[in-house]
Amino acid sequence: MLINHETSSLGEQYTNFIKTNEQCHFPVDFAKTNLPEYMRRYHVELQHIPVLIDEAKVKEFHLASSGLVEIVKKIPKLIFNNNADDITKFYQYKRPEVVKHTLMSAQYGNTTLSRNDFIYTSSGLKALELNCSATLGGWNIPFFFDMYRNQLPVSQFSNKMNLNSAFSLPLCFFLNVLLIL
Repeated sequence: MLINHETSSLGEQYTNFIKTNEQCHFPVDFAKTNLPEYMRRYHVELQHIPVLIDEAKVKEFHLASSGLVEIVKKIPKLIFNNNADDITKFYQYKRPEVVKHTLMSAQYGNTTLSRNDFIYTSSGLKALELNCSATLGGWNIPFFFDMYRNQLPVSQFSNKMNLNSAFSLPLCFFLNVLLIL
């Protein structure tokens, strides 16, 4: 494990916990971990600890995320000359009016809600996919939070340090604020 930035006292204790806990050094054994059945068939190995990144990595992810969205937003103009019929045919959309409305809103500088999936490799950040939709998924976010907080070594650290944690979905928070207004 490479630590190349200063952390808080709690961060140092967490880092030491990870270094000295052998379970943190290997992927989760789905057969030995209390997971829902649908996660036992998950196609990606999971690690026992969430990844901690510093401010420089946050900026790198932000730049990559926003840059990727800007590139994708240029596809209708560069490849299809903003022709809704060509886009509809190419992607085999069943509702061409949705494509036409989307192109019209793009003329007014719409922003795109997206979730980008990246991996960080020894040669740098790699984009896996860009999800742009009104229904972005994120179905597993509460699961991962619960898994790390309650089941894996992170829970041992939280209990040892007497830490309490909470989680709320940003959309639920937004809707609650909207209802209050």
